[in-house]
Amino acid sequence: MSDFAPVTSVDNLRQHYGVPSRAASTKETPRINAAYRQLLEAAPFFALASIGPEGLDCSPRGDAANAVEIIDERTIAIPDRRGNNRLDTLENIVRDGRVALLFLIPGCDEALRINGTAIVTVDADLLASLAKERREPASAVIVTIQTMYFQCARAIRRAFAKASPFRPVLRISSIRYIVPCGGVTFICGKSFKISSASFRRRSNGAATEMHALDPNFSAYSAAS
Repeated sequence: MSDFAPVTSVDNLRQHYGVPSRAASTKETPRINAAYRQLLEAAPFFALASIGPEGLDCSPRGDAANAVEIIDERTIAIPDRRGNNRLDTLENIVRDGRVALLFLIPGCDEALRINGTAIVTVDADLLASLAKERREPASAVIVTIQTMYFQCARAIRRAFAKASPFRPVLRISSIRYIVPCGGVTFICGKSFKISSASFRRRSNGAATEMHALDPNFSAYSAAS
């Protein structure tokens, strides 16, 4: 047992930290938008957290290309390829469907987070569609998204200050999407590096700035 005094209420915690910024709150969405689709399709690795009667589990997941299949704007499928048959995550999901996912994308220093509910299925048609090198997964986890949002780059930048596999080199070409950020809508197009853009909005609304490392980046803002 630790001798450190715990924080025992949410009110005390909020008094210590303050409230989240408007931008931090408005980036959350219950569905896959065009920007988040690009991140999902580029992510070969994620961690999958689940909960069951025996406690918590966090499992690493990855694939040669994109690690999940997008079914629709609220649903993703995760192939469960043959492994050690411990089934910690799958057993948790069968008994308690609450899950959380954290995606990491090489060349991008932002992470993508999803919270939702999940089921395990052995649907034959779905497993056939998820086959890689003619090998079907043993099962699939279907996640219904409740909320998703990107995590700002500070943690990855701190962790890999000198040499990072997440440096902003990932280039997504010829897309155009709308990102609401603190009451301003950024409409982005052409070819640009996902992680090179950072948003800053002054609280008085006097100025909004977008910075990009890529000279091919183009953006403009309009009141949302």
